[in-house]
Amino acid sequence: MPRRDSLPQIFKVSIILCFVCATVVSLAAVWLRPKQDANRSREMKKNILVVAGIYDGTEHTDNDVADLFEQIDERIIDLDETNWYVDDPKPDEYDQAKASKDPQKSRELAAEEDPAGINRREQYSFVYRIDENGVDDQIVLPIRGYGLWSTLWGLIAIDTASLRQGPEHAVVQGLTYYNHKETPGLGGEVDNPTWKDQWKGKRIFDANWNVILDVVKNPPEPDHQVEAISGATITSRGVSNMMQYWLGEDGFGPFLQTLHEELNR
Repeated sequence: MPRRDSLPQIFKVSIILCFVCATVVSLAAVWLRPKQDANRSREMKKNILVVAGIYDGTEHTDNDVADLFEQIDERIIDLDETNWYVDDPKPDEYDQAKASKDPQKSRELAAEEDPAGINRREQYSFVYRIDENGVDDQIVLPIRGYGLWSTLWGLIAIDTASLRQGPEHAVVQGLTYYNHKETPGLGGEVDNPTWKDQWKGKRIFDANWNVILDVVKNPPEPDHQVEAISGATITSRGVSNMMQYWLGEDGFGPFLQTLHEELNR
């Protein structure tokens, strides 16, 4: 019988322990995944409700969030086609963040067509249409772009009543970021409610659908420009760049033009 402190015995015990620990971790991950997915879904719904001004961010039960989300029409569009809405993939089965990294579900962007620094753009994207009292009220769009240290994942809400009037009248209803790693107190100020409040009512386009929404220091044209974050020039530029990309021709720009026409039928 080998000694307990012999080298073969030590290896044997180590291998058994590694196997047991790996098994426990794997089982825990599998067991927790549905709960984690449900939590992520609930948090995203809260963010959509917040940017739309429907939810104030205070504590609500899961049922409250689900009830509030009932007024939101969650759809998926094909960013590469003009027949926008698609039935496949289904919203409850689609992970847009994962798709943005999958070569089968996204395309690589050349440097000159990637001002937002996202590297790849997915084919399909969520859009969230908000209907109040039978009237289109807002459209919420997912956006992202690179700041100083990280990709900022956010949502922008657009007032559809203003969009109906024409591109030069379209204004922002709200903006929020829900995932980033920018420096607290500097680029992290994208989370500051005071800074986010500046966005409401800012014009997005000129009369020819060119994106004019911008972030600048001491904005000379405050109807469509937001004050840059002090000490966070690169993060502020990143926010500007993602607006240019996602609201422009390669992002949601063509979809918003079609939506404008639809709202005026």
